[in-house]
Formats: sequence, C-alpha cells, structure tokens
Amino acid sequence: MSVIERIVSILDDRGISQKELCDKTAIKPQTFSTWKKQYTNIPTDKVVVIADFLKISLSYLLTGEGCEEIQKLTEQEEELLRIFNILSVKDKTLLLSHAYELEENSK
Repeated sequence: MSVIERIVSILDDRGISQKELCDKTAIKPQTFSTWKKQYTNIPTDKVVVIADFLKISLSYLLTGEGCEEIQKLTEQEEELLRIFNILSVKDKTLLLSHAYELEENSK
C-alpha cells in the first residue's frame, strides 16, 4: 500500500473527509487529488503535517509497519514531562530514583 493509499484508508476508517484534512493541514485539495490520482511522492514536510494531524507515527504512515496511533499523554503525564524537562541532571536522577521506589512499593 502506498503512502497516499494509507492516508485515504485512515481517513475513511476515521470518517474524516479529504476536505477536512486539507483545511486543517493547509494542503490544497487539488494537490491532494493529484497525489491520489497519480500516486506521486508526497513532499516530506507534508507527510509530517499529515501524520501530526492524523496523530499517527511517521513510520506507520511511510511503511505501514509498527504502531499506527501515537498515544496521547494525559494532562498529568504532560505536566510531569514538562517539569522533568526543566530539572537539572542531578534532580532528574533523584526523581527517577524516587519513581522507581514508588513503582517497587506499588507491586
């Protein structure tokens, strides 16, 4: 299956119109139609935008292999990641150590 066929299949499965995809990704409908009719290569920057819109991995979109959907983080997970990213290396190590302790205690 080609990339464009995979995109069309995902759109169909999710009930998303090609127009909606084009509107949300700033891809001209004529351009999308050309890709679909001629099976031309989609520019990399557009593949990235489409994968982001569809919330699927680039790997899956390009190859059809691997996990299709990218798991969305919960608000708490996003907050933990935000905090973790601003910590020093020392503090990250301490936080991970504490997280491992909590994990062990929860078993």
